[in-house]
Amino acid sequence: IQKGDFLRLQTATLGYKIPADLSRLGITSLRLYAQATNLFLWTPYKGVDPEISTNGDSNLASGIERNTIPQARSFTFGINIGL
Repeated sequence: IQKGDFLRLQTATLGYKIPADLSRLGITSLRLYAQATNLFLWTPYKGVDPEISTNGDSNLASGIERNTIPQARSFTFGINIGL
């Protein structure tokens, strides 16, 4: 049995709206953004991830890891253009 306390940054989004006048190009607004999922996890737990279980919603055997993989980390970048 291990202590399963953890601190996680699940989702973070950062955006910037370009204030320049781009009407001569037919653009009314322009926004750049970046988003990260599962960016940070701090835990004293010795397993892969204290939040996962191979037994799904079973009340009899919750929190058991059997060669499971941690939650994926992903990064998304994009541009929003208003015409």
